[in-house]
Amino acid sequence: MILNCEKCQTRYIVPDSNIGAKGQRVRCTNCQHEWFEPPLVEDEDMAEALYGTGESEDDSEEQTPLDISDIADDSDEGDEPLAEITADLDEKPAQDQPKAAMLVTNAKRSWASSAAVFLVFVLVISLFFAFRKPIVDAVPTTIVAYDAVGATPEIEGQKLVFEGMNAVLKVGEDKTRTFTVSGTIINLAATEKAIPRVKIILLDLAKIEAGDEAQDFWFIDTLPRSIEAEGSITFETSYPQIPETVKEVTVRFVPY
Repeated sequence: MILNCEKCQTRYIVPDSNIGAKGQRVRCTNCQHEWFEPPLVEDEDMAEALYGTGESEDDSEEQTPLDISDIADDSDEGDEPLAEITADLDEKPAQDQPKAAMLVTNAKRSWASSAAVFLVFVLVISLFFAFRKPIVDAVPTTIVAYDAVGATPEIEGQKLVFEGMNAVLKVGEDKTRTFTVSGTIINLAATEKAIPRVKIILLDLAKIEAGDEAQDFWFIDTLPRSIEAEGSITFETSYPQIPETVKEVTVRFVPY
Protein backbone atom coordinates (compact mmCIF):
# COMPACT_ATOMS: atom_id res chain seq x y z
CA MET A 1 0.00 0.00 0.00
CA ILE A 2 0.99 3.67 -0.32
CA LEU A 3 1.35 5.69 2.88
CA ASN A 4 1.21 9.48 2.80
CA CYS A 5 2.53 11.64 5.64
CA GLU A 6 -0.13 14.30 6.14
CA LYS A 7 2.43 16.68 7.65
CA CYS A 8 5.28 16.75 5.11
CA GLN A 9 3.43 14.93 2.28
CA THR A 10 6.21 12.36 1.83
CA ARG A 11 4.86 9.18 0.25
CA TYR A 12 6.03 5.62 0.89
CA ILE A 13 5.27 2.19 -0.54
CA VAL A 14 4.84 -0.28 2.35
CA PRO A 15 3.82 -3.98 2.21
CA ASP A 16 0.25 -4.51 3.40
CA SER A 17 1.45 -7.24 5.80
CA ASN A 18 3.41 -4.69 7.87
CA ILE A 19 0.18 -2.84 8.70
CA GLY A 20 -1.61 -6.01 9.76
CA ALA A 21 -5.30 -6.80 10.07
CA LYS A 22 -5.99 -4.24 12.84
CA GLY A 23 -3.79 -1.37 11.64
CA GLN A 24 -0.43 -0.03 12.89
CA ARG A 25 1.10 3.17 14.20
CA VAL A 26 3.86 4.41 11.88
CA ARG A 27 6.38 7.22 11.92
CA CYS A 28 7.58 9.33 8.98
CA THR A 29 11.36 9.18 8.79
CA ASN A 30 11.41 12.56 7.06
CA CYS A 31 9.64 14.71 9.69
CA GLN A 32 9.13 12.21 12.59
CA HIS A 33 5.35 12.67 12.47
CA GLU A 34 3.41 9.69 13.87
CA TRP A 35 -0.06 8.45 12.99
CA PHE A 36 -2.25 5.37 13.06
CA GLU A 37 -2.58 3.65 9.68
CA PRO A 38 -5.75 1.47 9.42
CA PRO A 39 -5.68 -1.83 7.47
CA LEU A 40 -6.34 -1.76 3.72
CA VAL A 41 -8.92 -4.60 3.90
CA GLU A 42 -12.06 -3.65 5.84
CA ASP A 43 -13.14 -7.26 6.47
CA GLU A 44 -11.14 -8.29 9.56
CA ASP A 45 -11.51 -12.02 8.88
CA MET A 46 -10.11 -11.57 5.37
CA ALA A 47 -7.40 -9.24 6.69
CA GLU A 48 -6.32 -11.74 9.31
CA ALA A 49 -6.18 -14.51 6.71
CA LEU A 50 -4.05 -12.35 4.42
CA TYR A 51 -1.80 -10.45 6.86
CA GLY A 52 -2.12 -12.05 10.27
CA THR A 53 -3.41 -10.48 13.46
CA GLY A 54 -2.20 -6.96 14.37
CA GLU A 55 -2.96 -4.55 17.24
CA SER A 56 -6.40 -2.89 17.53
CA GLU A 57 -6.93 0.80 16.98
CA ASP A 58 -7.87 1.19 20.68
CA ASP A 59 -4.46 -0.07 21.66
CA SER A 60 -2.66 2.09 19.07
CA GLU A 61 -1.50 4.54 21.74
CA GLU A 62 0.43 1.71 23.39
CA GLN A 63 2.08 0.58 20.10
CA THR A 64 5.66 1.41 19.32
CA PRO A 65 5.51 3.35 16.05
CA LEU A 66 7.10 1.53 13.13
CA ASP A 67 9.72 3.53 11.33
CA ILE A 68 8.73 3.45 7.67
CA SER A 69 12.34 3.56 6.59
CA ASP A 70 12.98 0.41 8.65
CA ILE A 71 10.01 -1.24 6.96
CA ALA A 72 11.46 -0.33 3.58
CA ASP A 73 14.83 -1.82 4.50
CA ASP A 74 13.22 -5.16 5.48
CA SER A 75 11.11 -5.36 2.29
CA ASP A 76 12.13 -7.29 -0.80
CA GLU A 77 10.01 -4.99 -2.91
CA GLY A 78 12.26 -1.97 -2.38
CA ASP A 79 9.70 0.17 -0.51
CA GLU A 80 11.32 3.53 -1.09
CA PRO A 81 9.52 6.89 -1.22
CA LEU A 82 7.20 6.92 -4.21
CA ALA A 83 8.94 9.96 -5.69
CA GLU A 84 12.24 8.10 -5.89
CA ILE A 85 10.65 5.04 -7.42
CA THR A 86 8.91 7.20 -10.02
CA ALA A 87 12.22 8.82 -10.91
CA ASP A 88 13.79 5.40 -11.44
CA LEU A 89 10.94 4.37 -13.74
CA ASP A 90 11.33 7.53 -15.82
CA GLU A 91 14.99 6.73 -16.46
CA LYS A 92 14.26 3.23 -17.79
CA PRO A 93 14.14 2.80 -21.58
CA ALA A 94 11.32 1.41 -23.71
CA GLN A 95 12.25 -2.24 -23.04
CA ASP A 96 10.39 -1.87 -19.71
CA GLN A 97 7.24 -1.41 -21.76
CA PRO A 98 7.25 -4.40 -24.17
CA LYS A 99 3.54 -4.25 -24.92
CA ALA A 100 3.74 -0.63 -26.05
CA ALA A 101 6.78 -1.41 -28.20
CA MET A 102 4.95 -4.35 -29.77
CA LEU A 103 1.96 -2.13 -30.60
CA VAL A 104 4.24 0.42 -32.28
CA THR A 105 5.96 -2.34 -34.29
CA ASN A 106 2.65 -3.83 -35.39
CA ALA A 107 1.38 -0.39 -36.40
CA LYS A 108 4.48 0.17 -38.54
CA ARG A 109 4.07 -3.23 -40.21
CA SER A 110 0.39 -2.55 -40.87
CA TRP A 111 1.25 0.82 -42.42
CA ALA A 112 3.96 -0.75 -44.59
CA SER A 113 1.57 -3.46 -45.80
CA SER A 114 -1.13 -0.92 -46.63
CA ALA A 115 1.39 1.22 -48.52
CA ALA A 116 2.57 -1.80 -50.54
CA VAL A 117 -1.01 -2.75 -51.46
CA PHE A 118 -1.73 0.85 -52.48
CA LEU A 119 1.40 1.01 -54.68
CA VAL A 120 0.49 -2.26 -56.41
CA PHE A 121 -3.04 -0.95 -57.01
CA VAL A 122 -1.70 2.30 -58.51
CA LEU A 123 0.72 0.33 -60.73
CA VAL A 124 -2.05 -1.95 -62.03
CA ILE A 125 -4.35 1.00 -62.78
CA SER A 126 -1.51 2.86 -64.54
CA LEU A 127 -0.71 -0.14 -66.73
CA PHE A 128 -4.42 -0.63 -67.44
CA PHE A 129 -4.66 2.88 -68.88
CA ALA A 130 -1.20 3.03 -70.49
CA PHE A 131 -1.77 -0.18 -72.49
CA ARG A 132 -5.49 0.19 -73.12
CA LYS A 133 -5.15 -0.13 -76.89
CA PRO A 134 -3.35 -3.51 -76.94
CA ILE A 135 -5.64 -4.70 -74.13
CA VAL A 136 -8.73 -3.86 -76.18
CA ASP A 137 -7.17 -5.51 -79.25
CA ALA A 138 -6.58 -8.68 -77.24
CA VAL A 139 -9.84 -8.61 -75.25
CA PRO A 140 -12.41 -6.47 -77.13
CA THR A 141 -14.99 -6.66 -74.33
CA THR A 142 -12.74 -4.52 -72.10
CA ILE A 143 -13.70 -1.47 -74.16
CA VAL A 144 -16.91 -1.34 -72.07
CA ALA A 145 -14.81 -0.65 -68.94
CA TYR A 146 -12.82 2.06 -70.71
CA ASP A 147 -16.01 3.67 -72.00
CA ALA A 148 -17.39 3.75 -68.44
CA VAL A 149 -14.46 5.86 -67.19
CA GLY A 150 -14.22 8.02 -70.31
CA ALA A 151 -10.92 6.53 -71.50
CA THR A 152 -11.95 4.81 -74.71
CA PRO A 153 -8.80 3.94 -76.68
CA GLU A 154 -8.31 4.98 -80.27
CA ILE A 155 -9.30 2.05 -82.48
CA GLU A 156 -7.69 1.44 -85.85
CA GLY A 157 -9.97 2.91 -88.50
CA GLN A 158 -12.24 4.68 -86.00
CA LYS A 159 -14.36 7.32 -87.77
CA LEU A 160 -13.23 5.85 -91.13
CA VAL A 161 -15.72 3.98 -93.31
CA PHE A 162 -15.72 2.17 -96.65
CA GLU A 163 -18.20 3.34 -99.23
CA GLY A 164 -19.06 2.33 -102.79
CA MET A 165 -17.30 -1.03 -102.53
CA ASN A 166 -17.20 -3.02 -105.76
CA ALA A 167 -15.68 -6.44 -106.58
CA VAL A 168 -15.24 -7.57 -110.22
CA LEU A 169 -13.95 -10.88 -111.53
CA LYS A 170 -12.29 -10.68 -114.94
CA VAL A 171 -11.26 -13.70 -117.05
CA GLY A 172 -8.59 -13.11 -119.63
CA GLU A 173 -8.04 -14.81 -123.00
CA ASP A 174 -5.60 -17.17 -121.33
CA LYS A 175 -8.27 -18.10 -118.80
CA THR A 176 -6.51 -16.14 -116.04
CA ARG A 177 -8.95 -15.03 -113.37
CA THR A 178 -8.25 -11.59 -111.87
CA PHE A 179 -10.23 -10.25 -108.95
CA THR A 180 -10.43 -6.44 -108.65
CA VAL A 181 -11.71 -4.60 -105.55
CA SER A 182 -12.40 -0.86 -105.56
CA GLY A 183 -14.04 1.63 -103.24
CA THR A 184 -13.71 4.84 -101.23
CA ILE A 185 -12.46 5.53 -97.70
CA ILE A 186 -14.32 8.42 -96.00
CA ASN A 187 -13.20 10.25 -92.86
CA LEU A 188 -16.25 11.14 -90.72
CA ALA A 189 -14.20 13.01 -88.12
CA ALA A 190 -13.64 16.76 -87.97
CA THR A 191 -9.89 16.16 -87.61
CA GLU A 192 -7.24 14.48 -89.74
CA LYS A 193 -7.08 10.72 -89.16
CA ALA A 194 -4.38 8.13 -89.76
CA ILE A 195 -5.29 5.45 -92.30
CA PRO A 196 -4.61 1.91 -91.06
CA ARG A 197 -3.48 -0.83 -93.37
CA VAL A 198 -6.28 -2.18 -95.64
CA LYS A 199 -6.56 -5.97 -95.85
CA ILE A 200 -8.48 -7.86 -98.55
CA ILE A 201 -9.60 -11.34 -97.44
CA LEU A 202 -10.87 -14.06 -99.82
CA LEU A 203 -12.95 -16.97 -98.54
CA ASP A 204 -12.09 -20.17 -100.41
CA LEU A 205 -14.80 -22.84 -100.07
CA ALA A 206 -12.52 -25.62 -101.42
CA LYS A 207 -10.01 -24.99 -98.63
CA ILE A 208 -12.81 -25.09 -96.08
CA GLU A 209 -13.91 -28.52 -97.34
CA ALA A 210 -10.29 -29.75 -97.26
CA GLY A 211 -9.82 -28.49 -93.71
CA ASP A 212 -7.06 -26.08 -94.72
CA GLU A 213 -6.70 -22.38 -94.00
CA ALA A 214 -9.83 -20.99 -95.64
CA GLN A 215 -8.49 -17.49 -96.34
CA ASP A 216 -6.25 -15.96 -98.93
CA PHE A 217 -5.48 -12.27 -98.41
CA TRP A 218 -3.40 -9.35 -99.55
CA PHE A 219 -2.79 -5.75 -98.43
CA ILE A 220 -3.19 -2.41 -100.16
CA ASP A 221 0.16 -0.67 -99.58
CA THR A 222 -0.33 2.22 -102.01
CA LEU A 223 -2.65 4.29 -99.79
CA PRO A 224 -1.45 7.51 -98.07
CA ARG A 225 -0.86 7.29 -94.31
CA SER A 226 -3.51 9.88 -93.38
CA ILE A 227 -6.73 11.45 -94.60
CA GLU A 228 -7.85 15.02 -94.03
CA ALA A 229 -10.85 16.00 -91.91
CA GLU A 230 -14.11 14.89 -93.56
CA GLY A 231 -12.08 13.92 -96.63
CA SER A 232 -12.17 10.85 -98.88
CA ILE A 233 -9.70 8.66 -100.81
CA THR A 234 -10.54 6.19 -103.59
CA PHE A 235 -8.60 2.97 -104.14
CA GLU A 236 -8.45 -0.03 -106.47
CA THR A 237 -6.52 -3.27 -106.09
CA SER A 238 -6.34 -6.56 -108.00
CA TYR A 239 -5.53 -10.14 -107.07
CA PRO A 240 -4.38 -12.33 -110.03
CA GLN A 241 -5.06 -16.01 -110.57
CA ILE A 242 -7.93 -16.22 -108.12
CA PRO A 243 -9.29 -19.78 -107.66
CA GLU A 244 -12.78 -20.57 -108.93
CA THR A 245 -13.73 -21.74 -105.44
CA VAL A 246 -13.47 -18.22 -103.94
CA LYS A 247 -17.01 -17.13 -103.15
CA GLU A 248 -16.65 -14.24 -100.69
CA VAL A 249 -14.46 -11.18 -100.14
CA THR A 250 -13.99 -9.02 -97.03
CA VAL A 251 -12.25 -5.64 -96.69
CA ARG A 252 -11.11 -4.36 -93.27
CA PHE A 253 -8.69 -2.06 -91.49
CA VAL A 254 -5.78 -3.66 -89.60
CA PRO A 255 -2.79 -2.17 -87.74
CA TYR A 256 0.53 -1.76 -89.52
